[in-house]
Amino acid sequence: MKIVRAACIFTGLWLCAAIALLAQGANQQDGKKDEAVAEEFRISGVVVDATSGLAVPGAELTTAGEIELKTVADGEGRFVFADVEAGKYPLVATAAGYVKEGYNQHGGFFTGIAVGSGLDSEHLIFKLHRQAVISGRVTDERGDGVRQATVWLFAEGSYTGKREIEERTHAQTDDQGGYRFAHLLPGKYYVGVLARPWYAENGFRYQTKPEGEQAVVATRVPEPPQDPLFDVVYPVTYFAGATEPEGAAELVAKAGDVLEANVRLIAVPSIHVLLTNVERRGTKNGPSVGVVAIQRPFGATVVPLGVNSAEISPGTYEVTGLPPGEVRLMINRGEDQVWGTNGVRVNAAEGETVDANTQDATASVSGTVIGVDGNKLDMQGEVVLRKTEQEAVSAMLRKDGTFHFTGVEEGTYEVQINSATNGDYVAKVAGSGAKMSGRTVKIEGTNEVKLVVTMGRGQGRVTGIVRMDGKAVAGVMILLVPQAENLTESELGELVRMDQSDSDGTFTLGGILPGKYVLVAIEDGWELEWKDAAVLKPFREKGMKVEIGAGEERNVVVEGMKKSTAASE
Repeated sequence: MKIVRAACIFTGLWLCAAIALLAQGANQQDGKKDEAVAEEFRISGVVVDATSGLAVPGAELTTAGEIELKTVADGEGRFVFADVEAGKYPLVATAAGYVKEGYNQHGGFFTGIAVGSGLDSEHLIFKLHRQAVISGRVTDERGDGVRQATVWLFAEGSYTGKREIEERTHAQTDDQGGYRFAHLLPGKYYVGVLARPWYAENGFRYQTKPEGEQAVVATRVPEPPQDPLFDVVYPVTYFAGATEPEGAAELVAKAGDVLEANVRLIAVPSIHVLLTNVERRGTKNGPSVGVVAIQRPFGATVVPLGVNSAEISPGTYEVTGLPPGEVRLMINRGEDQVWGTNGVRVNAAEGETVDANTQDATASVSGTVIGVDGNKLDMQGEVVLRKTEQEAVSAMLRKDGTFHFTGVEEGTYEVQINSATNGDYVAKVAGSGAKMSGRTVKIEGTNEVKLVVTMGRGQGRVTGIVRMDGKAVAGVMILLVPQAENLTESELGELVRMDQSDSDGTFTLGGILPGKYVLVAIEDGWELEWKDAAVLKPFREKGMKVEIGAGEERNVVVEGMKKSTAASE
């Protein structure tokens, strides 16, 4: 049973509002049930510490979905939901000093409790992990607390099929510079801090000098004189003292640990760069060009840096307040393209001049969205060119079904459409100026790329049951992967579907794009790095081949396998 889709993963820190969707599929009998004589059942068991196995008294347990039930475990950790109707119930527990978790949870998935005739919804052993805590204080060079600093917590994991470091949460420091992250599961963590010196004045070092009807870049004439003591910034700083993510110290948290991670910030001179050849789109008096600087620690999240920018002559901008080192300058030229993660890469050094047209962002991409009948679609939403799970750029879809991107880097992109219309998906991409295959576009050089995006309608659904040695098995990782191999990371992210089997061995996979897939069920596969083709190969060979048409629903019985057994064969 999955809590949410991949974009919203339950971390033990909060429950996503979409948890209500977990109740779907409950009571799927032939449809004729006499409510007046409905049977009543029980959900019961014991809550224990995941490490010691000892009972956790006083734990609070709730179900979610169409029917919300609550109870509290007794002094021996035992709990009972009495008089429960047949159905399927997501079960969540929490206790003082423990992480809030779903039953048998793995990342964004946990096992739902199936209730009904012939099903054992009692004798549950609900394992809770004692919370780990990471806290600390952010200080400046003098040891004073830095208030309102943003502190990021990054965590290492592989529940998405690849071991990577991703943002888990973030917080603001208090008036003493303190921060605290609680309710953490055991694991590896990293802490990063972004702040601005309270006294900083990152003024401009250039000024516009009229020359005839044109404005030209003036030489450096700091008027009034700028005190370099105030023209400073704090680089993004990681525990314990590194200013690059590669140097960040690892925090290994075990169940119940309380770890301290203090971070000292040291101000450095602000970097000023000139960004040239910035063309404003649209009318002369249209929206102003916006320049935003970002960094992407661990490739996991976008950290916006507090920079200032100003046009000092036509097409030339001064950007100030940059820290030294590699950053990306995101340029909004006044069009309907929204911010993305492409941009001009800059290894910021004082006095540098950067040509906005000769860096990584090179191609112009425009296109039209049509239906299978070849007519333009009147739909609202945005077009996304996704390079990786974490790297994408997007533009608004206009009312006439057209879109436009400027400054797109070279690379292979998955074309996606985010709209409010349920069941729509990108069926194929055609056009000119780039190499295209299926839903992907390979952009090379400075070509002008023209796309025709054909939409399809009707996503598929697969339900079923996992069996091992003739018995239904709970807690198994269900993975639906395309039969085609050598897909990009973005293609996998678009096509793969996952779930965890419930207590009766059943599962549901929805939102499936039409195509040919392999269905695998791996009993102990939650740490499996299945995005690695070599790792996935033995499971793919033993999996069930499934072809899904538009809007098709399939019900299957799949044989489960153990990770250790399949991988060794």
